[in-house]
Amino acid sequence: MNLKKRPLLRYCFHLVTLLSFLSSVFLAGIFALLFYFGRGLPDHNTLESYDPILTNRIYMHGDDIWRDYAKERRFFTSIDLIPELVVNAFLAAEDKNFFHHPGLDLMGVFRAVVKNTLTGKWKTRPMGASTITQQVAKNFLLTGERSFTRKIKEAIMAVRIERTLTKQRILELYLNQIYLGCGSYGVTAAAEYYFHKKLNELTVGEVAFLAALPKAPEVYQPHKNPGQAKTRRDWVLDRLYESHLISARELILAKDKPISTIAKHKEEKFHGEYFIEATRQKLIELVGFKNYEKGGYFLWTTVQKDIQKLAHECLVRGLEAYDKRYGYRGALAHLNEAQQKSALEFLKNADYFVPDHLTLAVVQNVFSDHVTIMTKAGIEGRIEFSDITWARKSLKNRELGPEIKSCTDALKQGDIILIKHKTGHFHTLEQIPDVTGGIIIMDTETGRIYAVSGGYSFELSQHNSAIQALRQSGSAFKSFVYLAALERGYTPETKILDAPLYIPLGFRAKDGRTVYSPQNYSKRYYGLTTMENGLAYSRNVMTVRLAMHLGMRPIERVVKTFGLHDKLPRQLAMVLGAGETTLLRLTTAYAMIANGGKRITPTLLERIEDRSGTVIYQHKSGVIDVQTDVRESVASPESITVLKGMLEQVILKGTGRKALLPVAQAHNIRIYGKTGTTNDFKDAWFIGFFGRIAIGVFVGFPTPKSLGEGENGSRVAAPIAADFIDCYFKEHHFHLKIDGSS
Repeated sequence: MNLKKRPLLRYCFHLVTLLSFLSSVFLAGIFALLFYFGRGLPDHNTLESYDPILTNRIYMHGDDIWRDYAKERRFFTSIDLIPELVVNAFLAAEDKNFFHHPGLDLMGVFRAVVKNTLTGKWKTRPMGASTITQQVAKNFLLTGERSFTRKIKEAIMAVRIERTLTKQRILELYLNQIYLGCGSYGVTAAAEYYFHKKLNELTVGEVAFLAALPKAPEVYQPHKNPGQAKTRRDWVLDRLYESHLISARELILAKDKPISTIAKHKEEKFHGEYFIEATRQKLIELVGFKNYEKGGYFLWTTVQKDIQKLAHECLVRGLEAYDKRYGYRGALAHLNEAQQKSALEFLKNADYFVPDHLTLAVVQNVFSDHVTIMTKAGIEGRIEFSDITWARKSLKNRELGPEIKSCTDALKQGDIILIKHKTGHFHTLEQIPDVTGGIIIMDTETGRIYAVSGGYSFELSQHNSAIQALRQSGSAFKSFVYLAALERGYTPETKILDAPLYIPLGFRAKDGRTVYSPQNYSKRYYGLTTMENGLAYSRNVMTVRLAMHLGMRPIERVVKTFGLHDKLPRQLAMVLGAGETTLLRLTTAYAMIANGGKRITPTLLERIEDRSGTVIYQHKSGVIDVQTDVRESVASPESITVLKGMLEQVILKGTGRKALLPVAQAHNIRIYGKTGTTNDFKDAWFIGFFGRIAIGVFVGFPTPKSLGEGENGSRVAAPIAADFIDCYFKEHHFHLKIDGSS
């Protein structure tokens, strides 16, 4: 065939040749591109064994959700358990051709290119065409950078993923991984966060709202942009209707309803932060930090929220009452005349820690018999002189300045202060204590801890004085010296000489002493005294003399059996509580006295399950049922019964009488316990029990120093315990959930 004589054929031949060449170049370019960008990409096969970061969840005693903690709030749900409506909504919003493309939606890409070119959006925010598979590739295996390079890698990974995983598995990964705003990852976590519902409880409108979020999770928040959120949700509803996935009636009803999300979860405040942190540490101890961070653990705690709230409030009141005895450390700040004109502005922007029960205020006017104040909410109030008299100037060494004779002696106009609401428009002047303390409430039969507070405020200090603080136990230790004596045949009527005692040390102490000579708190001696009175009035000298009669070995055995110390130095000073222990150990030991001498293991946790539902920790109380008790005996029941009687005398006539006897009489109950004070009044304790409840209270400075002359366990710690017991019976009428029953 002569192409020269046929121009048209010649033209076609050249055209075909050119097109073939260009196609070859194009295909070669594509292959080169795929080869270049496909090198070194992450292994998509890892998605087959997807092991996501999940939320660790804490429950209260029972099944009430208490707190979640994790890097990402996520709960994994199998695709088989995700409702069809949820799946369809996300497909309609994100990738309607999901089941028909190989990982890339070529028509979608073409439409996006045309639209971005015509509208000039390439340089601003171009329209995307990512499939769900591409989003999985980006979220799991690539970064979120905006670039053509990343999009090419994403496309390559999407095709590879489609060749490896089923569509159902890809959907499962997507719906569990996708970020849906406010710290929620995956549809299950989002449904719970926004609506407090499970997936199968969501309405059509709620499902559409969740499906509207992936495009811009923080933009479509109803509390931020209600109009945009509704428009986007309604768009998803339209897509569902157009795809015949919902009826016209469902469409209309869903569009008519506002988006009623719970945008911000308000956790009920019952001050369990110390309790939660202790459970978190226990979980890390059991599973290791790496596994803890991966999450997926479910922890059922022993906390009882009403008791936890009450215990913390009583501790706070006790710390504040002690702190006020040592004067006022001054205003937080003072505003000059010019600043006072914008006092409200200052209060709103002031960066001071303010506990929940207190309020920041500015002093407006000061009179001799009252002060007027204004809170940062712009509310005016008044403080009476009677609520300021405590505010003598706080001096060094726990000393006080002159008495307050007028409000002007303590406050002045422009002072920034803390107040507590009293009644009506009346308030009291307050300050944050510099002392700390702890309180533990425990079930004496099972060791379950119902409440723990380790300080005035977790926000101020995360150190848990109830569990972590090692302090000298003081006279609270004496009960176990007397128990050792009872176990060896002594009785409450046995008399021990209370008279001066001098014991050669055999060396020169740092303070120059060569003789150990214990002293009673009263600085007096009482001659031959019964053991009952010796414990009730906490006589030091006769306790040391009793220990000399017994020898240290029997005392050491009792102390070790009750878990107070792992090893007790065989020194006589130890019987007066010179050894260090924790409030938790002391309270547990007294709980074993309360239950008749049966060993218990204290616990904050009932059980822990991992992400697969396997129980990895289960508390065993040793009490199977009424007939079956496999707990070990730590002392003879007879000795324990006698010791309980002696501990009741502490309340009826001894060191606990002033604080606790009125409560016992008011509620017609029997209270047992022991106060404790260490040398130079550095630590104050009360440990006791009533019914099935053991209570332990400790008060002291973070770094041990004197609480002040006379600030002993009877005056500092026992009133906190009395406050708790009184409120327990008078105000709350608690019904404890013990072993699953009320």
